[in-house]
Amino acid sequence: MLVETGVIAEEVFSLLVFVMVGYILLSPPAIGLAIRRAREPEHPSSQMTVPPSFARHALEGVTVKSVMDWTRTYPGPAVTAMEFVDKWVQNHQPDYLVVDKGAPAGIVSLGRLRRLSKGSWPTTSRADVMQRSCPRAWPDEPIDDVLERMTDQSLQVIPILERGTDRFLGSVTCQDVLDLVVLMHQIEETRQAADAPA
Repeated sequence: MLVETGVIAEEVFSLLVFVMVGYILLSPPAIGLAIRRAREPEHPSSQMTVPPSFARHALEGVTVKSVMDWTRTYPGPAVTAMEFVDKWVQNHQPDYLVVDKGAPAGIVSLGRLRRLSKGSWPTTSRADVMQRSCPRAWPDEPIDDVLERMTDQSLQVIPILERGTDRFLGSVTCQDVLDLVVLMHQIEETRQAADAPA
C-alpha cells in the first residue's frame, strides 16, 4: 500500500522486506545463543574443577607458610573508600587487611563499604569502616586449622604473625588456598596422564 501510494520507493520497500526476512531467520538462533550464555558462568569457578575429596587430601600437612603471600602490599587506614575501590579491590576477594605502621590494624569487607552512600566514599577512611578485632595465624600452623578459624569469623583473609614476636609477616586469603589446591590438582592430573598406558 505504501509503495502503491508512492510514500516509499520500490527499492526501499525491497530493502525493508530483505531486512525483515533476515531478522525472522536469524532471531531464533541468536536468542538461543543468548540464553545458553546466560545459563553458563562466564568464568567457571576453579572450585568446580576440583573434587572436594581431593581438596581435603591436598591440604593435609600443608602449613600456612606454604600458602601465604609474602609480597602482597596493604592499604593503610587513612586510605579513603574511594581510593580503596579504585586501586585495591580485586576479583574474588571480599575482605581486605588494613596494615598500619607494619602491623595489622583490622579488616574491611566490601559488604561494609556497600552500606555506605557513594557520596561519602571520598571522605570516609578505611579506619572508619574496618573491623578492628580479627583472628591471627602463625606460619607453622596447619592451613586446615586457619581456614576453620576464618570460617568461624566469616572472613576470607587473615594476618600471619611470627610466633613469639607477633611481627607481621603477611596474609592468607581463601583464594590463595584455592589457587594452591587447583595447582596441585592440575599437577596430579598431569602425572596420572603421563603414567597412563599409551
